[in-house]
Amino acid sequence: MSSRTIQWYNNAHEELLLQAKPEFYKTVANLATGLHLDISCGLGFSLRLREGVGCDFSRKSVTLAKQMAPKSFFVVCDAQHLPFKSNSFDTVSCLGSLEHYPDYVCALKEARRVLQTHGRFLISITNKNRWTGIFRFFFRGLRQPIEKPLSVSDALRILRESGFSITKITNPHQFDFLNYCNLPRFISVFLNKVDRIMPLSSAIEPFYIG
Repeated sequence: MSSRTIQWYNNAHEELLLQAKPEFYKTVANLATGLHLDISCGLGFSLRLREGVGCDFSRKSVTLAKQMAPKSFFVVCDAQHLPFKSNSFDTVSCLGSLEHYPDYVCALKEARRVLQTHGRFLISITNKNRWTGIFRFFFRGLRQPIEKPLSVSDALRILRESGFSITKITNPHQFDFLNYCNLPRFISVFLNKVDRIMPLSSAIEPFYIG
């Protein structure tokens, strides 16, 4: 990662920009079994609820995560080159980060490598066909340095080609417009209601369970 990209994420984590609803992290924590690795863990939201291992290339996020989830272990590393032995984890999660990697195929293969043969894989990926896509033109501050969102069909194909067997896909409705957009409250409330009725194909960030 370039120093500019790292600095962007350091600032974003310090300002608490990259987080979903607490209910989403509870779902992840409840689905995790055994030893859990959260790749690109950010501030370690899911690892505050269930002990495990988190890794992120942002030293700022790892520093803050250690403070907020002291019972979990955190390490600074690149998701495309994980410093863990093969078959080390019972559960591997990657939440809203894959589409921001320079080489997400490489990162998926690394995730598959460190996951036990019959382990559980949990991943959310920004949808190329998300219903909020047009908002990116108006809220440029939401854009991240690298963005390569995937449609549900493309995500499924790439996950399967990387060795994962996906058994379920859901729309977790994990984002709250009241927190993300500086809009009048009634508009944010309306957008939250719209998101609740969107089909999976238009979901902002589908959640894949394998």
